Amino acid sequence: MRPARRGSSSRPRPRTLVALLLISAGAVLAFGPKAAINAWDTYLARLQQAETDRWVASHVSPGPVHHPRRVDDQTMTPGRTGYLLEIPRIGVRIVVHVLESGVFQGLNTPNLYRYGVGQVPFTTALGNVSPGAPGTAVITGHRTTSGAPFRHLDLLRPGDLILLRKGAAIQRWRVDGSVVVAPTDVDVIRSRPGIRRLVLLTCTPPFSARSRLMIDARLAQADVAQTDTSKRR
Repeated sequence: MRPARRGSSSRPRPRTLVALLLISAGAVLAFGPKAAINAWDTYLARLQQAETDRWVASHVSPGPVHHPRRVDDQTMTPGRTGYLLEIPRIGVRIVVHVLESGVFQGLNTPNLYRYGVGQVPFTTALGNVSPGAPGTAVITGHRTTSGAPFRHLDLLRPGDLILLRKGAAIQRWRVDGSVVVAPTDVDVIRSRPGIRRLVLLTCTPPFSARSRLMIDARLAQADVAQTDTSKRR
């Protein structure tokens, strides 16, 4: 009798991994490296979606998405389990964990590589915070590789909704604008006294780390329209 498995994993099995590597190699020869990366990201995104579904089942209270307890004036701290990021316009639905400090040196840190997205950690120089606290909260993610969760971040426009969820709590943010900055221009994500901001950050253009695309968002007003994000599942 085979021993019972401890649970499913979002990581590909060895045989599946070998097959996918062979398929990717064939795609590189037939269509070029970009097509192969896109195919691999599509596969990883499916795994991430399944992992997110399991996380939601354990960490988000059941019930209609548009009737949770509001925490627009509180802080969404990731803790050990993370929080859920949803961007309805571009179909993003992924769990955010805190990244390692190496992200400031341009490193693809373990959590960024593993999840494809993450919250920039606190530093004394920049004073970054968790979403909802006074200051600037930054979520950065890959536009290619690691499932490419921020592939279509450039499609966001002012007024688009960003949701952060955990348990029965929800924060609603609205896109305020976007700008392309140099990788060395870290002052744009510095916390400012009395200002609550959420910044989404990714490389641009795709397949390049030449610049950074920054999406700036502000907490939505209390009378924000109800949004049923379950339609995006």
